[in-house]
Amino acid sequence: MDLYLMAWLKSFHFTGRTRRDDFYMFSVIHLTFYMILAQFWILGAVYLCLSIPAMFAILVRRLHDTGHSGNWMMLIAIPVLFLMIPNQSTSGMPFLMLTVGTIWLVLLLCMDSDPNENAYGISPKYHSINF
Repeated sequence: MDLYLMAWLKSFHFTGRTRRDDFYMFSVIHLTFYMILAQFWILGAVYLCLSIPAMFAILVRRLHDTGHSGNWMMLIAIPVLFLMIPNQSTSGMPFLMLTVGTIWLVLLLCMDSDPNENAYGISPKYHSINF
């Protein structure tokens, strides 16, 4: 639960790195809360809207941990925006782009942490703690 609360506290912190376990713990708890609150339509919608900054921030930090830019999130955002354009949703291309982009993004998120210091900071997994 501490990992979940830390993600909320860092909702607007898009720099640095986040480990896989932190990311997945937040995702599981977030999905659980959303499924419970979605039973009450308005509460689910409010929770989902309020959690967007926390979701984006932890996703960007997770991508940073694998050595990738947060811009890789666009793999999902661009096809979704494309689907919002009138008369474009009839072709299968946006759905194909969304599917391929989602699979690629999940693969990036499943990668192990970059053990070395990268452009986004020191690895939270591999750095030594100084006492």
